[in-house]
Amino acid sequence: MDSRLIRSACNLFFMFCFFVCAVSNAETDDQMFYQGLKAFEQNKYKMAAELWLRAASSGHIRAQNGLGVIYRDGLGMPRNTEKAIDWFYKSAEKGYAYGMYNLAIVFISRGDSSNNNIEAYKWLYLATALNFDEQANYRLYILANRMSKLEMKEASVQAQRWFDGFFFEEY
Repeated sequence: MDSRLIRSACNLFFMFCFFVCAVSNAETDDQMFYQGLKAFEQNKYKMAAELWLRAASSGHIRAQNGLGVIYRDGLGMPRNTEKAIDWFYKSAEKGYAYGMYNLAIVFISRGDSSNNNIEAYKWLYLATALNFDEQANYRLYILANRMSKLEMKEASVQAQRWFDGFFFEEY
């Protein structure tokens, strides 16, 4: 009986410690994000990138999206579209609509190929469904007018797979 009580108390203590660490880490990530946002607004892009990298590495979706913007636009560092795509993709995959929108814009800017159009349409479709953003909706409309029905169908299937995976399976 005593060993069970001790084991239960230890388990409860470890769960408490895990919770406290998770909460304090989340606060730290949010603080780093907002400090990075302040630096970004003051055109201190390298400082913003450093702060956002720390938060983004822990999974902070807004920091991931912010790093994507810095790499996409070459703010405070050389432009790197591949790194921008990686960071936008990380935030988009976690359901962040602005990451989805920014990812789609990168695919649109890459040119009018079937693969780019399908990826862009998928991410714009998801961004509009999750955020009801009018600008994303407008871009989706423009993009749809230059795509074939087969491309739109493929993009819709991919978007539906993403929805199913995100909302109905453990993602």
